[in-house]
Amino acid sequence: MGDSLELVRAMPPEAARYIAESARLANAIDWSGYRIWRDAPYGPAPHQQLDVFAPRDELTSALPVFMYIHGGGWTHGDKGWMSFMAPTITALPAVFVSPGYGLAPEYSHPTPIEDCLAALSYVRAHAADFGANPNRIYLGGHSVGGHIASMIALRPALLDKHGIPAESIRACIPVSGLFRVLGDDPTAAHDLDDASPTHWAAQAAMPFYVSYGENDYDRIVEENGDFIAGLGQTGIALQVHALAGLDHYTANLSHADPGSTWYCAVADLLRKTS
Repeated sequence: MGDSLELVRAMPPEAARYIAESARLANAIDWSGYRIWRDAPYGPAPHQQLDVFAPRDELTSALPVFMYIHGGGWTHGDKGWMSFMAPTITALPAVFVSPGYGLAPEYSHPTPIEDCLAALSYVRAHAADFGANPNRIYLGGHSVGGHIASMIALRPALLDKHGIPAESIRACIPVSGLFRVLGDDPTAAHDLDDASPTHWAAQAAMPFYVSYGENDYDRIVEENGDFIAGLGQTGIALQVHALAGLDHYTANLSHADPGSTWYCAVADLLRKTS
């Protein structure tokens, strides 16, 4: 508990408020209406765990999987931060998955990407247990989570390595993503281009829905613009939103609102790619 408090104190005030609000939203949920698997191990390391949420009234349906990866600047974060999204995502309906992954400085690039690929492989292998369709996956994430999701979606060789058919991922949905790794980012990446989704944008072969807050950090706005321009050269189905009135954190918190721009766009994307 003391370590967690020190971590929050070290964050910008807006990040600390975001964590507190995501916890408040999650604590207000009546979890009796869901089937839940918390801390399911997808690997031997303590951080290699994931949470799965499925609607209780869809027991016989092979639902799509929506795996959404938390942010935290590569150095912090927790899969529990995303649990507030479970009610809206399961209402699509879909099976909602929030994975943990290795954080810097203990773990460096490409560990977060490899961890999330392993988590995705685990979910596919256990899809029947969750009432999910292993070949209908939607992959998203917030901030650094958007970076990880995009790297997975843009690198078919990585998917092959983990036995994941590229066609099983129906769309990638990064939110306020970081798309260009910089030298002072805590990734320890030796090749910054190789670690950057913008470098791989020309390989996009699936639909992307890219969004960020209208009042997001300058770096996020700039990198999203460059990434969107790269994706736009490929001819893929591409939808973009600068979410009106929202910042880096409220853009993600808006996912709890079934009337939000982001949620309505995601629901429409699932319908179109079913």
